Amino acid sequence: MDNWQAIIMAAGKGTRMKSKLPKLLQPICGKTMVGYVATAVRNTGINDIYGIVSGNVDEFSQALGTTTTLVEQQDGRRGTGSAVYAAKDIINASIENVLVINGDLPLITQDTILMLIEHHSNTGSDITLLTVKSIPSLDMGIVVKDINDGITRIDEYHSDRKVSEGEGNVGAYCFKTTILRNLIDELQPHTDGDYRITDIIPIANEKSFRIGSVELQDRDQSLGVNNGIDLSTVRDLMQKRINQGWLLNGVAIIEPVYIDEAVHISPDCIIYPNTFILGNSSIGQNTTIGPNSIITDSSIGEDSRIAQSVVEHSVLENNIDLGPYSHIRPNSHIESDVHIGNFAEIKNSRIGIGTQMGHFSYVGDADVGEGVNIGAGVITCNFDGLIKHKTSIGDRAFIGSDSLLVAPVYIGADASTGAGSVVTRDVPDGVSVVGIPARKASRMKAFEDYKDRPTII
Repeated sequence: MDNWQAIIMAAGKGTRMKSKLPKLLQPICGKTMVGYVATAVRNTGINDIYGIVSGNVDEFSQALGTTTTLVEQQDGRRGTGSAVYAAKDIINASIENVLVINGDLPLITQDTILMLIEHHSNTGSDITLLTVKSIPSLDMGIVVKDINDGITRIDEYHSDRKVSEGEGNVGAYCFKTTILRNLIDELQPHTDGDYRITDIIPIANEKSFRIGSVELQDRDQSLGVNNGIDLSTVRDLMQKRINQGWLLNGVAIIEPVYIDEAVHISPDCIIYPNTFILGNSSIGQNTTIGPNSIITDSSIGEDSRIAQSVVEHSVLENNIDLGPYSHIRPNSHIESDVHIGNFAEIKNSRIGIGTQMGHFSYVGDADVGEGVNIGAGVITCNFDGLIKHKTSIGDRAFIGSDSLLVAPVYIGADASTGAGSVVTRDVPDGVSVVGIPARKASRMKAFEDYKDRPTII
């Protein structure tokens, strides 16, 4: 769309949110409020996009994306009219039309914006408003028309009206560029000091410019956010939209389930109740997650089962059996065909193919080979009070229950540790160690030492 520019009004602190975080940077299902608007605008095909901000430039730059040019409002003025005025110098007079949209419309879609643009182009209007019937909020301005159904002005907040009365102004506008550039200079401040873009409408009406509108049928898309209750309402609707999208894509979701906007889930997965899949996580085909699980910025492969467990910033390959009640902490890589049972914790470690870690164990800062058995109660003692040290365990090693591996330490391939051993020195390949501290012993010697002990009943 080469003959269009877009201006996203992202200025203002949103003090009614009672939060130090600016309103438009509030998260909704893992994405900022204004980020949804920027994505919808970008997906229409408009390439020349500007975001008007009044601070927090780095945060807004990240939220709006690298293809959006930021303009910082610095003249001390307030309000939507002031935000557009700040963009006056960058409005390209050679481009025919400008889309102006509020940054607090996270539910608005690409298709709705395209409908507004198409209506504006087809009717030849100078200004086109997006409106909605059955007004959802007292914060929404009312579109006022004359006896000929022509739009004359927009009345802002009135405490004496009912919520559903009239036709509401959604906060998305199309302008002919020359009209916007000329009329923005005529705005005057209100008693509260705000300049309002809606005041362009009566000025344009007096000058006999053509003012049109197109009605939004999906009322939810018109919802703005001005307080915590609004934010909660929009978040619920966005979550419903996200979940319905995955249901239509072959994912079984047994709600309540919380899925962020950036998540990818393959078909034939099952997501059980009270599960959170957050950030840039991806779930492979035929995998079940939950109930009561949390997956954050992690990749889970195919044919896996994650039950009542937490996975953070890690990669789990195919056919992983995890949980219940286990925790995969950041920077871990679990290779295929691994079983990790209940009450296990893994941190900053690689676990090789086919390794078994049944229960009650901690593996941190470790490199574990293939086909290793890690018994109950095993701990890699990785921290000496100053430095985190590495533990390495070779392929097919057998780590007996309650073994303490005091890092830095290497356990060789096909080596083993007896139950309760405290390993403070490297163990060569194929060697068995037992005791405190662990000493070399053949498997037969270890058996002879323990076979005559009385059985306690």
